Amino acid sequence: MFGPAAAPPPPPVFADAVPPPPPGKPPPLAPPPFPLPAPVFCVAPDPPPPPFVIGDAGI
Repeated sequence: MFGPAAAPPPPPVFADAVPPPPPGKPPPLAPPPFPLPAPVFCVAPDPPPPPFVIGDAGI
């Protein structure tokens, strides 16, 4: 009377969606939403050397 049962609508697909991994494999890493810069290490620059004084080094 109502005809064939209507299939549920497919889930929305986003442009950057990652397909689900096959069973038994770890999920792939999703790409970052923005390009990452070169690795930056938070290391303070070396302090400037003290001014060399004649005779300070035993010369």
